[in-house]
Amino acid sequence: MKLLEVCVDSLASARAAKQGGADRLEFCSALAVGGLTPYADLLRQIKAELDLPVRCLMRPRAGDFLYTRGKPDFRYPRDELELLCRQIETLRSAGADGFVIGALTPEGALDLPAMRTLLDVCAEGHSSNPEELIISQEDLRGIHQRIDEVLSDLEQEVLAAYLDGKSYQEI
Repeated sequence: MKLLEVCVDSLASARAAKQGGADRLEFCSALAVGGLTPYADLLRQIKAELDLPVRCLMRPRAGDFLYTRGKPDFRYPRDELELLCRQIETLRSAGADGFVIGALTPEGALDLPAMRTLLDVCAEGHSSNPEELIISQEDLRGIHQRIDEVLSDLEQEVLAAYLDGKSYQEI
């Protein structure tokens, strides 16, 4: 069965997605910068009006997905990871059905300790096993290889630029 998930950033776009046949919503704010963590009050409005599952993108700022543990050679403080945990709790209480998360190391691998922290918070109050969501390095290599096979050269350049932290205007 195919599932149509639509990224939305407002009540109007959520309504349009539902009207267009969406099965699920990915809710964020600031789509112009690739999406940021959305507002709980707006999530409550969407959930009150629409009967679709809503997953919230968890991203505290534009740019990369490096949420470090305060090491001086890293660009961002641990506070971002703690902020994400609090935002997950707030959005869950506002009605979020799930969360879209990611955390990387400077080398581009999954930051497993950060992911464990986020998954533990996401799983609170749910019966799902967070370990099912961990992807191995080998799985990631396979995903990257498949992406390379599917994308055109131009698409690969755009994806690489985006992963390097460039906005869509700079690409």
